[in-house]
Amino acid sequence: MSHLRHILALIFFLTVAAGSVSAQIPGHWDEDIRFLRKTAVPGYHCVVDDYTQYAPAAVMLIAKACGYDGRTGWGRMLTADAFSIAIMTGVTQGMKYSIRRKRPDCATRNSFPSGHTGTAFMTATLLHKEYGWRSPWWSIGGYTLAAFTGVSRILNDRHWMSDVVTGAAIGFGSVHLGYFLSDLIFKGKYINPAYERPTF
Repeated sequence: MSHLRHILALIFFLTVAAGSVSAQIPGHWDEDIRFLRKTAVPGYHCVVDDYTQYAPAAVMLIAKACGYDGRTGWGRMLTADAFSIAIMTGVTQGMKYSIRRKRPDCATRNSFPSGHTGTAFMTATLLHKEYGWRSPWWSIGGYTLAAFTGVSRILNDRHWMSDVVTGAAIGFGSVHLGYFLSDLIFKGKYINPAYERPTF
């Protein structure tokens, strides 16, 4: 399992590095997808992605508050969440304000990577970590909302496709690193005795 964590961390950093190199100028696929968006839904505007980015975390907290046991106890879960949020926010904001890529709608220069998508995939992965072992539907629901958020950012003309893909990788990777750090601190403590590692 330690090899899998190293592979995930490597994929995370390679995705971020590759995105950073290409972030200054949108690629052909970015332009092609934006052209499709402008052709198919030229007047699209919806603010629901401002809320769906947080929905998986809300589901996780409500389930935990209602006494539905997840992978870990409150303290260990919140520690892992704090690490994940700090990593995701630090990486995303650091890249946004150092790369300064212009948004597709030319409104500002903080397009890369997508913070909404990063948050959405982070919260979906938090939900997966805590409850995915109970049923794959927890994970499917969370990642469906995250994917919807990313697509909505493109439809709203606020992000390029590469912004969204990199944001998703950052959100996903930050949770795996956050839980890895939390596991180093707590070792075998405060884990639900019924917990079984997901097979998917």
